[in-house]
Amino acid sequence: MNRIPTPQAQIVRGIILAATPVEDGLQRLRVRRLPDMTILDDVIRLENFGLAGLPPLGSQVLLSRIDGAHHIVLAVEHAGFRFELGAVGEASLYDQWGNSVHLQEGEIRVKHGTKVVVEAPMVQLAGDVAVPGPANAVLYGPTGQSGVPSTKVFVAG
Repeated sequence: MNRIPTPQAQIVRGIILAATPVEDGLQRLRVRRLPDMTILDDVIRLENFGLAGLPPLGSQVLLSRIDGAHHIVLAVEHAGFRFELGAVGEASLYDQWGNSVHLQEGEIRVKHGTKVVVEAPMVQLAGDVAVPGPANAVLYGPTGQSGVPSTKVFVAG
């Protein structure tokens, strides 16, 4: 019986040399394939739905070579910016500047070096709000009048 040949995929490593923002729905990378040091242009990186990121130069990639010619990125990692997780089941969204959203059992931690901006017509918090440390707070009521709180806010300090 004759078998129909199936395309073979080969998995190789590489280093990102250049990355372009998404154009025509696809992110394209320039990659140095390891260990043979071949430069690959126009390598496609698909992003998971709901997550977007432009990897830093020098990031390591895992590539699949399909049909001996085309490459696609399977995964991207940069050891210098890796987020340290503390327990099984935790997850994090992070960037190269140390900003993160860390999902842990019992809490979510949002970290940014300067400020966190929430853009919404209304922000609703259930429960008490605590602001530890020195803080300045301006409370606005339903009409936007300063000093008219619409919720209980505790400023500790």
